[in-house]
Amino acid sequence: MHAPSASSRFVSATGLACLRRWYDPVVQWCAREREFKAHLLEVARPEPEANILDVGCGSGTLALSLVACQPAAQVIGIDADHRMLRQAQQKPLADRIEWQVGNAIDLPFDDNTFDQVFCTLVLHHLQPVDKHRSLREMWRVLRPGATFFMADYGRPASWLAGMRFIPARLIDGWQCTHCNVAGRLPQLILEAGFGQCHETLVLDSLLGTIRCMRAEKNS
Repeated sequence: MHAPSASSRFVSATGLACLRRWYDPVVQWCAREREFKAHLLEVARPEPEANILDVGCGSGTLALSLVACQPAAQVIGIDADHRMLRQAQQKPLADRIEWQVGNAIDLPFDDNTFDQVFCTLVLHHLQPVDKHRSLREMWRVLRPGATFFMADYGRPASWLAGMRFIPARLIDGWQCTHCNVAGRLPQLILEAGFGQCHETLVLDSLLGTIRCMRAEKNS
């Protein structure tokens, strides 16, 4: 997902529209999607009847995994790319999820709505100002005491990981990815209003270092 705004242009989830049909295998191969999303589910352990939002849900792999592991949860997947949502809606269990077109910088939900919010491989697409706005929006729609889960490219774990991230930086833009490479995502999460932020997984991938984080909205 790439949220459009005055300061950022829209690109598809892959960064290249021609790759949309290959999105799932590309993300699994390049970013080890299956591994980091399984980790997020293990850390989150959603409860029955939980209201859950997947921001920048793309082709729906995480949202669908959420309803598979917790059938009683109420899951909404939102993405700015309606064509990615159409892909998601063609998958098994898709009818158990509410799919919405929308962007991360202006979420169409009331304050204090969700028990859990997930955001995976979204922030590296966004300009710094939109990163902050998106994180603030995700903080806003969470209930007090609720939890935010994120996975994205972060500070490279080695010089080689930094080199591997260069192709993604060329696609998404040097400015968009600077905060990620500089390791500023935890600070941005705290600046958005979250009281705590914990890194739960560091995963080496073909395109760089994936870092999973958990943050809590103070009661």
